[in-house]
Amino acid sequence: MTSPFIPNSFTYSDAPQGGAVMPMIISARNPSNTTDTNYAAGYFWLSSLDQYQVISGVNTYGSGNLYFQAGNSAGNPNWTAVTTAAGGPLNTLSDGSIVVSPAVGGNIELLGTANQIVVTGDAATHSLTFSLAGSVVFPGSVTAGTTITAGTGLTVTTGNVLVSAGNVTLTSGNLTLSSGNIAVTGTSTLQGTTNINTSTASTTDIGTGGTGAVNIGNTTGGTTITGLATLGALTVVGTTSINATGTATTTIGGSSGAVTLVAGTGNLAINGAGNSISVGSDAAANIVTVGSLTGAASLTLQAGTGNILVDGVAATTITIGGTSQTGTITLGSSSGTNIVNIAAGAGASTVNIANAQVAGAVNIGAGMTTGTITIGGTGLQTGTITLAPGTGAQTIAIATGGTGVKTINFGTGAAANVITIGTVTGAASLSLLAGTGNFALNGAATTTYAIGAATTTGTITIGGTAQSGNIVLGSSSASNTIFIGNGAGATTVDIANTGTAGNAVNIATSAGANVITIGSITGASGISLLVGTGNFSLDGAATSTYTFAPSVTSGTINFGGTGANTGTATILGGTGAQTINIANSTGVKTISIGGGAAANLITLGTTNTTAALNLKAGSGNVNVTGNLNFVTSGNKILSANVGTTTSAGANSFGSVTLASGTATVSTSAVTSSSLIFLSRLSIGSTGAAPVGMLTVGTIVNNTSFVITAVTTAVANTTATTDVSVVAYMIVN
Repeated sequence: MTSPFIPNSFTYSDAPQGGAVMPMIISARNPSNTTDTNYAAGYFWLSSLDQYQVISGVNTYGSGNLYFQAGNSAGNPNWTAVTTAAGGPLNTLSDGSIVVSPAVGGNIELLGTANQIVVTGDAATHSLTFSLAGSVVFPGSVTAGTTITAGTGLTVTTGNVLVSAGNVTLTSGNLTLSSGNIAVTGTSTLQGTTNINTSTASTTDIGTGGTGAVNIGNTTGGTTITGLATLGALTVVGTTSINATGTATTTIGGSSGAVTLVAGTGNLAINGAGNSISVGSDAAANIVTVGSLTGAASLTLQAGTGNILVDGVAATTITIGGTSQTGTITLGSSSGTNIVNIAAGAGASTVNIANAQVAGAVNIGAGMTTGTITIGGTGLQTGTITLAPGTGAQTIAIATGGTGVKTINFGTGAAANVITIGTVTGAASLSLLAGTGNFALNGAATTTYAIGAATTTGTITIGGTAQSGNIVLGSSSASNTIFIGNGAGATTVDIANTGTAGNAVNIATSAGANVITIGSITGASGISLLVGTGNFSLDGAATSTYTFAPSVTSGTINFGGTGANTGTATILGGTGAQTINIANSTGVKTISIGGGAAANLITLGTTNTTAALNLKAGSGNVNVTGNLNFVTSGNKILSANVGTTTSAGANSFGSVTLASGTATVSTSAVTSSSLIFLSRLSIGSTGAAPVGMLTVGTIVNNTSFVITAVTTAVANTTATTDVSVVAYMIVN
């Protein structure tokens, strides 16, 4: 065996001490970690493109991949792909223009850059990790799409720091520009000690080019403005205008002292002249109170088409109305058409209405006459809507008031709704009532209806106790099946079983071609059909076929009473011409008519005109026990088959003409024990010649017998002149 990994000059003695030289498996398929388990570590497996195996009649070639058995783990091999036919191993790396090949030893070094990218290798995990240096120096410009966060310091030696949108936030460290500018067109937040132009003679501009407000100072740290006087308390009497004509922002207050605006009888007006008026809208946790609870104090909030918004942060609690309020709270009292929205946002809000009180009333749409009240989402709502889920005993009334006619719909939409009404707990009950508008329980064409499916000992009643109308189970014009008592249990089905008024029970009496099956052939199943003096009629159309017990093999079939029955039993007593078959199949039957111990009088057949009676038997004979009495004068014994020649076939009756005083009759009806009766029908052409005495000669069993006319003088001499016509009858 040769291998691409082992030179031809290599011998097994060249293997290192304790090592082994492993061959290569060349196959038309890839190796499997579950089936190819008998190869030790070190094997190579080539799925050859030159070899194939026939799978489902198709030549399937190898993939061209090379695998290496790296050793067993928990008894299973680890076949690892070394190369693939499509791509092969990794041989070179490229930056898009320069291709780098491995050095001696097959290695390509991936190097970082000082103060920029650090490459850390891990031999145990066979991995290289690329990371930024602890102190990063960017050789060119840096553009950040969102935020740059400096943990210690951010130094720009040349160029500018431009923030066109977003924030520049230093939580610790310094922001130092040794040259260049810092331009912030958005919001800049500097925390810690901040020095701006503390050592140069350059002009420092803050907010000189913008149109917005410039706020300097806070409520705790204090603000020092060098070059201006410090203002303490300021009292102005009379008409006061602060920055009435300028465009700069005017700030009143801001220290730890209170700012109070008090109105006399002339009232207090804060007018915006079409601008925005903000009260307590800064970033502090302000407490803003508008209005008073004293006496007849009132509060009016007005807005034009710009709307009114009561807003807060995500966790803000908004309360309308006092905790001990007795007055009326009205949300929307317009006489016009408007929309009142509660929890109209896209969030998963919880709306509580009268959810803490234990008494009172909740009215929704109580004064409406033509409007629509909708509870629950009109879109893709999947949550649960619960009405009266409390544990107390309640009466839930839906459309029970007034005399107006209501149309009540439950789950009537086009979706596949699942509706449950009522419960099976304890003495729970359900009443469905209807007036003269009728009651309809309906569904789709393929709907399955289950009534009392879980009931075991309860009673299911359909129909009124004094019902005079019709109860219809199944009135389809199509073909369908109606099951009553169709479960696996031992069910008793009673139909009209308790009334004494004389019920009429009709089953499939319509004009259709109905197929009716009553009863089952399983086990000890039985059917009892009972009648009183109203008689029993089994009838059909003129061409109906009646079959009784066609599948019975060993069972007993009884017609008529088994006791002291004195009535007349008539079978097929019609006046039409019929063929009556009794035991007319191929099976062997034992037919007994009047075979009981009583002195039965049995009449078979009739003497009317051409009536006939045929008694047939095979080799078992026709057996008569008792006397055969021809009752009527003129009765005859007739044979439909009479032999007239010496070839009589199977006939027991016949006639032959003697030839020279003898005749041999060929018939299979004769046996060695047969009684043969002979009589001379005529002398034939004997004329005046002597005739002999007729005797039976030789009998050949089932073949023939001989008739001989012997002389009276010598009994063993044939009267050869006798050519009489002789009749015979064979009795076996």
